[in-house]
Amino acid sequence: MDRAKRSALLGALLGLATWAGPAAADLFSSTGPVIAVLGEELFTGEAEGHLNGSGTLLIQSQRNAAVSCRGQFTSSAALGGTGHLQCSDGATAAFLFQRLTLRSGHGSASFTRGPMTFTYGLTAAQSSPYLVLPAGRTLVANSKNLQLGGTAPAPAAAPVQAATAKPAAVTKPPATTKQVPLPAPEATSVAAVEEIPEAATTVDAAAAEYDAYMIGEAR
Repeated sequence: MDRAKRSALLGALLGLATWAGPAAADLFSSTGPVIAVLGEELFTGEAEGHLNGSGTLLIQSQRNAAVSCRGQFTSSAALGGTGHLQCSDGATAAFLFQRLTLRSGHGSASFTRGPMTFTYGLTAAQSSPYLVLPAGRTLVANSKNLQLGGTAPAPAAAPVQAATAKPAAVTKPPATTKQVPLPAPEATSVAAVEEIPEAATTVDAAAAEYDAYMIGEAR
């Protein structure tokens, strides 16, 4: 191995050892803090990187300690890195990241619960420019952990649709049966009724005269 390659390797090992701290047991790996915003939640944890550019990470929700995410990644100084994250609640993310230094960087992801941004090897103050926080929220660090401060905005009320008045139903008048007036019965003259017996009497008299005439001829 020539002198240039030996110097580069030694520099990488010293850098990793510095990130992991003096107590690091393995100079071929190093660990650093991870701060991530997944959807509307803040996750914090730790990543471990190896000399060949591969590594793992483990982060946990600060709102719900039962939810954690594990992932693997690969990286290079020239191309940055890629990785995949699997969470205990079933959510997944494929992420990309870019190195800032040998021991720090930032990235983003396509997350099933929304956008994801994260940093590694940076403090909360250093991470702020690279993290996309929910509207109205800020990073708040205390002696124990890191949390999202502020108040989340209330969800927008659904637009109220103006009620459209229905046209009044047209009521048809009930069908009217046209009554045709019946012709009035013809009045029978009382005088005509009274004339009928008189006519009958006249006929009877004529018949009697005819009978008498015939009897006289016969004689």
